[in-house]
Amino acid sequence: MSVPSELFDDDYLYFYAEAIGPSRSDAEAEVIAELLSLEPGMRVLDVPCGEGRISGRLARRGCRVVGIDTNDRWVALGRERYPEVSFDPGDMRSLSYVDEFDAAVNWFTSFGYFDPATNDRVLASFARALRPGGKLLLDVHNAWRLARVMAATGGTAGAVFEREGNLMADRITYDDATRRSRTERFIVRDGELRTVEFSLEQVPAPQLIGRLRRAGFATVRLFGDGGAEFDPEGRRLIVVAQRSDGTKSAVRPRMTLREVSDDNGRAVCELKLAPGQDTYVAPASYTLVEGGHDPQAWIRAIYADETPVGVLALHAEPEAEKYFLVRLMIGAQHQGQGFGSAAVGLVAEYVRGLPGARRLETSCVPGPDSPTGFYRRLGFEDTGVVWHGENVLALAL
Repeated sequence: MSVPSELFDDDYLYFYAEAIGPSRSDAEAEVIAELLSLEPGMRVLDVPCGEGRISGRLARRGCRVVGIDTNDRWVALGRERYPEVSFDPGDMRSLSYVDEFDAAVNWFTSFGYFDPATNDRVLASFARALRPGGKLLLDVHNAWRLARVMAATGGTAGAVFEREGNLMADRITYDDATRRSRTERFIVRDGELRTVEFSLEQVPAPQLIGRLRRAGFATVRLFGDGGAEFDPEGRRLIVVAQRSDGTKSAVRPRMTLREVSDDNGRAVCELKLAPGQDTYVAPASYTLVEGGHDPQAWIRAIYADETPVGVLALHAEPEAEKYFLVRLMIGAQHQGQGFGSAAVGLVAEYVRGLPGARRLETSCVPGPDSPTGFYRRLGFEDTGVVWHGENVLALAL
């Protein structure tokens, strides 16, 4: 898989003139600088840099910027427009930098054009290029929202750009099995028609977090449009991943289970599932309401340090020596960071201290995105019992 050279040409600049124009570029550079905590003198790698609209603005903030792009025409344009930037032709698949930059930027859906293994090597090359403690910023589609939208439209969607009577129309399809989008682009300009096709791997937030960590990043933070809090239903996913500083392993947040009260109830209820997960897990608000009608329910908010990240419900029958994890929900914006596994460990530790506790049971709705595999990895085993259409699993204590 590769990036078609004809995808990023003069027609791209023509139809995207507003989307990559001065006012929007100023705002985007401001967000990038804030999320990366950029200061004058810092070395920044921008790849792919295009015609340099972000590189130039970061350089004018005092950063020492290197811009890399495969398009010789755009590299030349960048040198002309932003002489304060060091522009060079190059491919993100063959970066050779080692420990050179304080920050790296991959902006405007520039990640995912290759096969998964190659995309992972790109992430690893970013990690190598950064100095210890350096940060990478990725800006991509929110794969959860894209998958939901494509499912609602029957697997095909479209977008049309019009300027001065010229048209650029995209027909987009999505393969849920491979998590790739495919775009057929039709361009009509000055009476001439041409087409170009390209494909992108669309990686959901939890999987992207895991892949970044395997690539060499110690911590990963998620943001949404404009650097706001990440919204599972939002259009964009902005990721800031930090390489270890080389002195100590990343400090993991302290995980605790706390009572749900008037002080934290609203925050717990505001936790959202990822699109499509409601087939397998009930929302936090439902858990709290349901637990209020069960005198044997033990409801706890799941905290990472001082941040509520999820909720769980345990149904306990000590007289029958039966303990059932009715619900475990981690908010979408906090998935992929090990919080669910930690919560199961904490509730198992709690149950071990209860009368006659020999095993902890739970149940899962069967299906392609069922959490069954998650529980099996934690030591739960299938019991062969089906309860209200859900498969029951048990963890020996």
